[in-house]
Amino acid sequence: MTRSLSQEKTRAQNKTVLLQSLFRDGASTRAELARQHGLSPVVVSDLVTELLVDGIVEDMGVRPNRGAGKPATLFSLRDSAFQIVAVSIADEERFVGVVTNLRGHVLHRAEAEVGTRDAEGARVLVADLVARLVEMATAPVLGVGIGTQGVVTNEQVVRVSSAFGWSNESLVDDVRRTYSGPVHLINDARAAALAVHTYRETPEDSLLLITLDRGVGAGLIIGGALVQGTHSLAGEIGHIVIDENGPRCPCGQNGCLDLVVSVPHLRRRMTESRSSAALESAARVLGRALAPMIAVTGVSDIYIAGAVDVVTSSFLHTVRETASTRVFGILADTVSVSAAPGGEDLVLLGAAATVLSAELGVS
Repeated sequence: MTRSLSQEKTRAQNKTVLLQSLFRDGASTRAELARQHGLSPVVVSDLVTELLVDGIVEDMGVRPNRGAGKPATLFSLRDSAFQIVAVSIADEERFVGVVTNLRGHVLHRAEAEVGTRDAEGARVLVADLVARLVEMATAPVLGVGIGTQGVVTNEQVVRVSSAFGWSNESLVDDVRRTYSGPVHLINDARAAALAVHTYRETPEDSLLLITLDRGVGAGLIIGGALVQGTHSLAGEIGHIVIDENGPRCPCGQNGCLDLVVSVPHLRRRMTESRSSAALESAARVLGRALAPMIAVTGVSDIYIAGAVDVVTSSFLHTVRETASTRVFGILADTVSVSAAPGGEDLVLLGAAATVLSAELGVS
């Protein structure tokens, strides 16, 4: 019997629900999945059988009998069913790539030195790196994820990257000439936020992640969904004006947040002052900038990713104290500011999570 388009859509949605449940909650029985998600046992049994045939789900054997009745069979997501190729081009000196399993565990790694910043050279370099990583994969590749600095449109074009001087560049064209599978491009700050949301053992449904590097960016997750914003501009906070009488920014404005808390500017002031005053001042500025974001979104779990000499415990404490004293009292009590987990692989893991979300609906 031929299914209608609406039936196919419903079936695909239900399959995603089951995969998400197995990814988040671990092994479950058919009956548990049906009860948890309000689906009929027949629908769940049919979908689980299909996922078993596809090799995405595996039979874990029977659960020890807890009472009378036939022991139930447990099923879990098969982490090795697919592998994901992830590349980070957020670093101006080297592009780094990894192969991961579905849980974000790094299996293989490769990198390429950046000899030129022009977009044509970058496209060739990324395509070559992806080809090497695909060769390293030992299971079917689910897709390729690429995290990059700059404004990335919904059409997967880098609209502008001040770090590399790119404008309206499609960095995935060369990759698609040599790799026929799905390719996804994502801004580095959003990738970092998605990584924290997807791969933490106890993920928050809502969080705000701030990246401090050559510039300042933000990734926002609300209700488990990555916020893109109109024209894909959500999180472009580096050019919020925090001091109209401040120094001139390359963007044409005065006193942008980038000029105060981006790592190169901040390190220069730290060297000049030879004290912690510059770091303390930057933390207060960032805290003031975050306060309205916290008030508008209601998000209280804040993560900051950046160099260890900048994102210190004192820096995090000052950011939290400054932000929390500027929002409504009830919300202020819940504000948490922490160093982002994941270290140097955070953008890579976010690129992998982008593929996982786009291709399997899991995050």
